[in-house]
Amino acid sequence: MLTGAVVEVACDESGFSGTNLLRSTEPVITHASTDLTPDEAHALITELRTEFRLSPHELKSGHFLRRAGAVSAAAWFLARLPGRARVHLIDKEFFLVTRVIDLLLNEPSYTAGTHLTAATRADAEALYHAARPAEAQWTPFLVAFEDLVRPKRRTPNAAAITRFLQARDALLEVTRTRPGPTPPSPGPNTTVALRKEGTAVAPRTDTAAAPRANTATAAPRAGATAAPRAGATAAPRAGATAAPRAGATAAPRAAPGPGARAADVLARLDRHRIAEILDRLDSDDREIPPPLEPLLPALAETILFWSGRQPPTPDGRDCPDPGTAQQRRVLVIHDEQSALTADRLTRLGQAVADPVTGMSPLAGLVMADSRADPRIQVADLLAGTARRRTDLLPATVLSATSLHRPRS
Repeated sequence: MLTGAVVEVACDESGFSGTNLLRSTEPVITHASTDLTPDEAHALITELRTEFRLSPHELKSGHFLRRAGAVSAAAWFLARLPGRARVHLIDKEFFLVTRVIDLLLNEPSYTAGTHLTAATRADAEALYHAARPAEAQWTPFLVAFEDLVRPKRRTPNAAAITRFLQARDALLEVTRTRPGPTPPSPGPNTTVALRKEGTAVAPRTDTAAAPRANTATAAPRAGATAAPRAGATAAPRAGATAAPRAGATAAPRAAPGPGARAADVLARLDRHRIAEILDRLDSDDREIPPPLEPLLPALAETILFWSGRQPPTPDGRDCPDPGTAQQRRVLVIHDEQSALTADRLTRLGQAVADPVTGMSPLAGLVMADSRADPRIQVADLLAGTARRRTDLLPATVLSATSLHRPRS
């Protein structure tokens, strides 16, 4: 029996490709959810059919988006969902990169890939930014990792590890030698521009760059001959040390280039640690989540949102409505999905439990047929539309904790 406040949400996904993440024709997977009641969902589907003269049969996103006028119909449909629906998006390639970090450099957890473990995301982003441009080495590295942790791999562990580490070594070599970004020209907006990129900047702008910004200091350049040593030591040299030299030296040190952190990440991948993880996977250690399954972190984020757990986003746009601020439990009605086994759901629920009360926000999960439940039809349409036309999604529907591909 369920006690306390419970919200019932219907879910479906689009872009699922099993463990075939890198070679998939679908680069992202979307997981959609809605708290519409069955009657509300039925009314929405009926109105959509009437408004756009759609088939009376089950609506599926693939057929829906291929028809004439699909963009208008999708926009009409999405406009009726803010506040009642959510989409979590995962870029499959970047998910694979985060799995390298989460599985081989940290203790595996069912919270991996969610905002609860965002601290490890910086390593994955550094690796992605620095190493992905080296496509000839990047793709073999990810392929080797995918094959390494794939269930029922054909290659013996030792050979699979060797192949992966050889791919790592090749990637490490080009990552170490990759030059850093060209710093912006000094000017009034230099500090602001670099801070937006997340770079620590020495005080090198107007007030620090004395020879240019301060005319009182710049003028004595001509007088540097009249007082060569005193002037050079007392003013220009002090200025040269305090501003130009400190600025010129400190800024590059603060931003050593995109390859430094990535090279450190790659260098920390250890044969013994990898062998230990593979042995645990082969012995069916269920404390380790399935390495190539993005649906589980997507479901975790869905549960956390609808339960009222507030993700740490600075602008607060991923916060629940004020009326849902008090945490509640989530009963998930999901389209049939083989990845969502009872054991995995139990472990997932425990992993996202409230750290204070210990209560899991997952009240349960019920599999349902989309043909019989209009709520899942709504979730299917939403997930498919979000995957194919993310640009049409209202900001309040797309989850701010989605795992997007890092921007260059």
